[in-house]
Amino acid sequence: MAMEDRIQGGLKEGAGLEESRLNADFIEFLRKWGTPVLMVIAVVAGGYFLYGRYQLSRDAAMASAFAELDAATVSRNPSSLIRVAEEQSGRAAVPLMARLAAADLYLDASRTGIPAGIQLDPTTGALPDGTVFLTAEEQKAQLDKAATEYEAVLRGVGRDDGKAIHAVSALFGLASVAESRGEMDKAKERYTALIELANRVGFTREAAAAEKRIETLPTLSEMPRIYTQNDLFVVKSAVSPRQITMPDGSTVTIDEGLTAPRVDPALQKGIPDPNATPSPFALVPPPSTTPSIPPTPTPEETPAPAPAPAGEPVPEPAPGR
Repeated sequence: MAMEDRIQGGLKEGAGLEESRLNADFIEFLRKWGTPVLMVIAVVAGGYFLYGRYQLSRDAAMASAFAELDAATVSRNPSSLIRVAEEQSGRAAVPLMARLAAADLYLDASRTGIPAGIQLDPTTGALPDGTVFLTAEEQKAQLDKAATEYEAVLRGVGRDDGKAIHAVSALFGLASVAESRGEMDKAKERYTALIELANRVGFTREAAAAEKRIETLPTLSEMPRIYTQNDLFVVKSAVSPRQITMPDGSTVTIDEGLTAPRVDPALQKGIPDPNATPSPFALVPPPSTTPSIPPTPTPEETPAPAPAPAGEPVPEPAPGR
């Protein structure tokens, strides 16, 4: 009886109706807002999925951009590097690195006269067949191209200190261009801007290198001329070619030519004509490398016996001796 009283005391009048009303409200909520809520959930899930796909696609594109940059750098072709910079615009630092590499190749070509991307034969030191050295005008054009690409790198960096290392490289390149043109004041301006930028971002080593370079600028006012193969002529020695007999009896022919700069006839005052025959320095044979054979010593003569004194008989030899 007590159990029944406790059960009856715990019951609430109208509890079933209240629960039924709550269920009806929840059903009404789902009926009214269920579709929008499901759509929101679907959109969020789809966005997360698409973002993951975008990340994968971006990483793959970045890897492809760096692969193209590496291939163009190995090819040493400035045109290929510039194409990579244009096609991969916005891919991190790929465009900046590509333009810097192209500018460096143009700068080297302007200094050496070797066309950009061409390498000398490692065994002979000559250009490949069908390739010639750049003319003075072509070297100047290469220098202008280098300056254009360095300037493009500076514009691409702007005020982004995170890419300051590329701006420092570009300023070094522009200073070198100015030095090659003989514009030492312009080179000093580039080095000064480099020092300011390097100190701001903490590149103390680069700043110190630029300061030392400024100190050497006065000594660079007259740069030594680098002669190309077209500027050289060969003077044949008066004893050329000559043969040398080796210790094993074989002979080796040596063509002893002398190489000297080709001088402009208008500036050839007091300088011997290299094409004249004979040339003062062409008549001087090089020291002989053939080992000299010492003269054979003459055998000493045996002295004749002194004659016996007059009036004294010569003793006869004893018999049997």
